[in-house]
Amino acid sequence: MTLTQEKPLYSKEKKVWPDGVAFHSLSKLSVLELKGKDTLSFLHRISTNSTKGLPPKEGIVTLFTNEKGRLIDQTFILNLEEKQVLVCSQGHRDKLCQWINRFIILDDVEIKENTSEYEIIEVVGEKAQAFLEQGREELLPRKMYPFFASSCFCIKWPHQNLEDRFWIFGTKLQGERAWEEIMQKISHPVILSEAEYEHFRLEKGFPQAPQEIHEGINPHELGLIEFVDFEKGCYIGQEVIARLEAYDKVQKHLFQIVINEDEVEQTVLNDKEQEVGVITSLSSVKEKKQIGLAYLKKKFLSPNINLYIRTKSGSLALLEVRSLPSTHRDNHVKR
Repeated sequence: MTLTQEKPLYSKEKKVWPDGVAFHSLSKLSVLELKGKDTLSFLHRISTNSTKGLPPKEGIVTLFTNEKGRLIDQTFILNLEEKQVLVCSQGHRDKLCQWINRFIILDDVEIKENTSEYEIIEVVGEKAQAFLEQGREELLPRKMYPFFASSCFCIKWPHQNLEDRFWIFGTKLQGERAWEEIMQKISHPVILSEAEYEHFRLEKGFPQAPQEIHEGINPHELGLIEFVDFEKGCYIGQEVIARLEAYDKVQKHLFQIVINEDEVEQTVLNDKEQEVGVITSLSSVKEKKQIGLAYLKKKFLSPNINLYIRTKSGSLALLEVRSLPSTHRDNHVKR
């Protein structure tokens, strides 16, 4: 299979955000509402992170894994006091709902899909935090802050290496007011198209469903192990994930790649033309140069080993491999 991508409206070299901040409506996410006094303790038992004591007006990333430790989805839980909102991947929504409902037996938990009622705006860029902090204290990860007068709130992604990624979250009506606020504060705000956001995502190394996040992958391979609390006790998939951690049995990892070709196949090869990985996403940087993500087998990752990709013409092109900007695999940071 050949992977090709249309050239986005900007390239990495030419990209300029005049105010140091850009915005994107996250239409590819879904929202589940959970209500009931047992909701946080229930989610604590069936997902990887510690949600039981999540304070009101805070958010946390947690992963849902199956019995084999494979990913069902990466989610963001927001505690709105009267209910908990779970933001998940659009393509995994139905599967996740079924998975959660499977374990609700005597728990006081009700789940409802309600994506159409909410707006999520991602705010990115080196001055994103400064824009959101106008007239207020420093924004700390996990805590929800009012987004000026819109009745929305903003929250900083709780990830140790993402200093410039924030969400504005609210109802559709509140979201309209948030956009009005943005227009008032920035005369010509940069609003990223889907193609532009995809390019930004790959530059930062953000995994996304279904390309990188799916049931064929575990949190170790994806670089999301910081969202696994190794001290909280049992959850679904806990034994497998702990065993992979203890015995260093992880076979592959997600990496950022750069290719100096327009059209290439998915399969990554070594100099013996053995299959050593697969490309999951690509976006054009400029003519005959693409940036993307790929899963690569650990045993073939060495400074002395070159990796290649087959081009449309059948020749082999050298692959540049980089660690993900958005992860630190050696550190386990709970919550």
